[in-house]
Amino acid sequence: MIKRIQDAAHTASRQLRKITSEIKKKEIAFSPLPKKGIIKRLGAVDGGNQTQSFSGTTIVAAKAAGAIFELNRLPEWCNRANVGYISLPRNVQGYVALIRDICEISVAIELLSKNPHVQLLDGSLAGYAGVVIPSSILPYLLKAKGKSDNPRYEYIARFKEYIYLFDRLLKIARKDSILLLGISKDSRARHLVRQNELSDALTDVVVVRAVSKGRTGYTPPVPAAYFLSSQVGQYFEQEKLLDGDYGNFLTSYFVLEKYRQPFRVDFPVWQEHRFDEIVKLMIGFADGEGFISPPHLVHNRARFDVKTMGATIAKFLRTVLEKDPELYDLYLRQQRRDQFG
Repeated sequence: MIKRIQDAAHTASRQLRKITSEIKKKEIAFSPLPKKGIIKRLGAVDGGNQTQSFSGTTIVAAKAAGAIFELNRLPEWCNRANVGYISLPRNVQGYVALIRDICEISVAIELLSKNPHVQLLDGSLAGYAGVVIPSSILPYLLKAKGKSDNPRYEYIARFKEYIYLFDRLLKIARKDSILLLGISKDSRARHLVRQNELSDALTDVVVVRAVSKGRTGYTPPVPAAYFLSSQVGQYFEQEKLLDGDYGNFLTSYFVLEKYRQPFRVDFPVWQEHRFDEIVKLMIGFADGEGFISPPHLVHNRARFDVKTMGATIAKFLRTVLEKDPELYDLYLRQQRRDQFG
């Protein structure tokens, strides 16, 4: 067994070395950081979620926390939460992500009303625009709503709510000249890879680590492409969502401390002329550990810990049990795996 593990490791090393050697043949730009950064009034948001499955349904709890940060002032906090259920047999996590992201974007829109200079979202803007609807649910997107108790229509309803809010966020930010940035701590994207015609076995983070060679700096922006199914594209066109250049984004990678992991910053194409400002903001808000501070602060507030989830579930179950014991017995019994492990 040990010999097999060693052989597999040697084979993987040879293959990865061969793939990595491709990077050296390309001239991939990596610019040094300017000496001084800037700090401006900034909004940041993050979200968290928990689920618990029962015999006939899954209870979903999600929340988002956001704040305005300004030098020498206390943060101005905004919070939103949602609790519900879904009886889908599959694709529950996609539904949960929609509920969480609706909370996050709603908080971000509320923060925009407080006139920040820049607004951060947790994750890639291209990822927000390109949320995938599972193939078993996608056919319901363009159908007139059928039975209200069909959970697939509930999934579609939440998707429509989510993408409408994201579209609204982009349009408010543009109207009010607010810099909108999507921050990805651990991106596995391949935008740089495809721009430079490298192997899909590579990721952008691997490429940036290879070209940075332990130095600080950043990559010039490249297009952040994403896939839309024909049905989603038709729905967007029909509803005038992400129309014009609202659905087009650029991405750049930053290394703020030597030998640290790169992180990714997305922004709309119509803010490309402000890229130098984005670079200085990243330096201004650097946390000394290779990332920026505001996402840490809102993340801690947005976490949905086990204790809070337990209390939320208990309250939900108690309310159902008191009002309708029969429904409780049918839908909210523990699964065997939860009883016996």
